[in-house]
Amino acid sequence: MASVYITREDWLQAAIAELRPVFVVEGLSLSEKIRVACGFPAHAARSGRVGECHASAASADQHYEILISPVLDDKSAVTATLIHELCHTLPGSMNHGRVFARAAA
Repeated sequence: MASVYITREDWLQAAIAELRPVFVVEGLSLSEKIRVACGFPAHAARSGRVGECHASAASADQHYEILISPVLDDKSAVTATLIHELCHTLPGSMNHGRVFARAAA
């Protein structure tokens, strides 16, 4: 991503757009209804979490809501966290079960 982005959210949205084809190559399709923002995941201080995905059912307009911790500043770490959270948006992947594990691999 050689472009300059005004906000972290702009960068994250662009990253999702660039990652979509990677999921397609693997036979996986990301929802078009994904929002991503910088924010502290619930219990981040205690758990060390740097990312969080909320199910579409939790959003009034059925969007998945992803939070990426603003403490992450390395692009590789941010991208890896984003990919992890995007895997949770796939059907049957809200937990870390078999479906999630296959997608994440």
